[in-house]
Amino acid sequence: MALLLDTATLDEFVARVERVESADQRKWGALSPAGLLAHLTRVIEISLGEYTGEDISNWFTRSIMKWGAFSFMPWPKGRIKAPDEFTPDPDEDVAGERAKLIDAMKRFVETSQREPDRIGVSPLFGPMTLRFWRRAHGKHFDHHLRQYGV
Repeated sequence: MALLLDTATLDEFVARVERVESADQRKWGALSPAGLLAHLTRVIEISLGEYTGEDISNWFTRSIMKWGAFSFMPWPKGRIKAPDEFTPDPDEDVAGERAKLIDAMKRFVETSQREPDRIGVSPLFGPMTLRFWRRAHGKHFDHHLRQYGV
């Protein structure tokens, strides 16, 4: 599967998200299943400008780190903790968080298809087009869904 969140991969990503259950055990990291879904929803909201976090970016994260993280570097498992604002406490159970995430994924894909050059600002990586966010979300979602074996 291509590591993009777009019209061609949306159904596959949705199917994987639907397989995350509250009793699932993670292979690494600290996120609960509901926490994982809330985290992925938050990052979609960031890309769409629905949530703005504190700018913690710098020249290194905006250039070298962004390029490496979404181009060729494998992501370490359980060694990097996202800032707390990227991992909000879930408001609902897994089913509720799943529904919010799937809705956010659909909004993102629709918006990025219609406005691929629209800028969404990452607090860590700086300004990115929605076209680039497709790659960022694809790799990020794949990483976390593998965390739960889906």
